[in-house]
Amino acid sequence: MTANFNVLLFILLSFALTLTAQEFSCPTAPITKDAGLTGVLPAGAKGQVQVPANTTCTYTFQIPKGFALRVDTTADYEVSMENSINFDNIFISPPAVNVVDYAMNTEVPFEIVSKTGDLAFITKYSYIDLSNYKQVIIPTGTHLNTTLDSNKYYTVKASNDNDQVNLQYGSRQSSVADLTLSEVFMFDGNDIFNSKYIGRVPSVYEKQNLFYSTSNTVTLVNLYGNPSSSLFLGNDASVIKTLNNYGVLVMDSDKEYDDWMYLLKGATVVTDSWYTVICKDCTTFSIDYMLFDTDKDYSNANGFVEVQGMTPSHKLQTMLHYQYSSSNNQSFPQIIPAPMATFHLYNSSFHFKLRPGTLQKDFDTSSGATRYVSSPQLWNPDAKSSFDYTFSDFNKNFNFSINLQSLKLENDGDSLNVEVGTADGDNSLDKKYTKTSLENQQIAGIGSYLKLVYTGTKNSTVLLNFEMIDMTETTVSMETTTKESVSSLPLWVLIVMTLFVM
Repeated sequence: MTANFNVLLFILLSFALTLTAQEFSCPTAPITKDAGLTGVLPAGAKGQVQVPANTTCTYTFQIPKGFALRVDTTADYEVSMENSINFDNIFISPPAVNVVDYAMNTEVPFEIVSKTGDLAFITKYSYIDLSNYKQVIIPTGTHLNTTLDSNKYYTVKASNDNDQVNLQYGSRQSSVADLTLSEVFMFDGNDIFNSKYIGRVPSVYEKQNLFYSTSNTVTLVNLYGNPSSSLFLGNDASVIKTLNNYGVLVMDSDKEYDDWMYLLKGATVVTDSWYTVICKDCTTFSIDYMLFDTDKDYSNANGFVEVQGMTPSHKLQTMLHYQYSSSNNQSFPQIIPAPMATFHLYNSSFHFKLRPGTLQKDFDTSSGATRYVSSPQLWNPDAKSSFDYTFSDFNKNFNFSINLQSLKLENDGDSLNVEVGTADGDNSLDKKYTKTSLENQQIAGIGSYLKLVYTGTKNSTVLLNFEMIDMTETTVSMETTTKESVSSLPLWVLIVMTLFVM
C-alpha cells in the first residue's frame, strides 16, 4: 500500500512540475518591457515544460535603451546537435538549474530546438533598470579587469577629443580560454544609455582583429560579476594605427611568465611587432632572460628588441635596446620599475621569462657584468622620483667603473650620492652631486660595495651605467679598468637607462 502511494505521489508531483507536450505553444509576438517587467517562459508555466519533438521555437525580447534583460533557466535534455537552448548566441547546456544570463541588445532571441521531444525547460525573465549605474572614466593607457565592478559602467576615453580608442584585452597565461570575456557588453560611445550597442567582447573581435571606436570613447559593462583572468587596455588609436602589429600580455603578481614574443600577424610574418606586458597588481617586474630565436626565417643580424615604460599611449622614450645575438643572456636579469612595459620587436622574435616583484634595494655583484640605473619616472611617470640601491659582496673587492651618462638635478634638494667602500668603513669613492647638470663623466672606486642614493623631483633625471670587475680575478689596474669599461660598452648602452639586477 505504501509503495503504491509513493508511486502515485511521484506521478502527481511530476505532473505538477511538467506540463504535457500538448500544452506547449510558441508565441509569435515579441516580448516587451511594457507587457511587464517580469515573466516566465513558456507563459503561465509553474515548472519545467516538455517541448514536443520536431519543434523550433524562438521567443523574441525587445530591450529598450537603459535596460538589460536577465533570464534564469532550468532545463534538462539530452545533449546533441538536435536539441538546444540558445539565448543571445550563448548555449544553455543541461543539466541547468537556475542558470543566469543577461542581454543588452535591442532585440534578443531565445531559441528552443527540440528534435527528440525530451527537452523540458522553464525560464524566468526580468527587465533591469540601469539608470542607477554610475559611470567611471578610464583614460587611455590604463588597464582594468574585465570583471569590472557591480552597479558601474566604464568609459575608456582617448587623450584628446579628436582621437579614437583602440581597445585590446589580454588573458593571463593559461591553457584554458577565459570564457568570462563573453560577459562584457561593449558600446561604441560615451555611455550605456545613448551609445550604439556593438556586442559581447568575443563577438566584436570575431568580426575584426582590432577594434577602434568611432568617437573618442568606448563603454563597457559587466552584469555577471564572475572572476576573470583577463584585463582590458585602451590606447589612443592615433598611436596604435602606426604600429604594424600590437598585442597585450598579462602576468600574475605571484607567477613567472615564460613564453614567446613573435613577429606574427595572424599567419603572416611582419617586420615589426609591439607587445605591452601588464604585471597585474605589481609595482615592478624583471626580465630573467631573453633568448633570440635563431631558427626562424626572420632571424636577422639587423634585428633588435627595444623596451619602453608603460603603454604606447604614454609615448615614453626607449629605455632598453638589445641587438640580435645568439648569446645575449649575460645581460639579465633586468629590472623594470613599472607595472607595464612595451616591447618592440624588429626582425626578431625571442623566448623570455618575466618575474613579478617589488622594488628591491640590495643586489648581488657579478664580475664582468654591466648594470644600468635610471630615474624611475622615466619608466613610469607616476613613480616616486628616487632610488636607493646597494650592490655588494663583502667577501670580494670590485673595481666599480661608473659612467654618469646624464645627470640633471634641477632643483634645491635634488641629490645623487655615489659611494664605494668596504665593510670596515674605508671608502675609495664618496661623491655627492646637487643642483648640477653633466654628461658622460667617468668615476671609479674599489671596494666590496657600491651604494647609489637619489632623491629628486619630476623634472630631474639620472642616467648611469657601471661595470664590475672582481679584483681577485684580474690584475688590471683601476685606471686601465676604468678606461676599458667605458670604451668597451656597446653602442646601445647610450640609450639603455635602467637597472640590471641579479
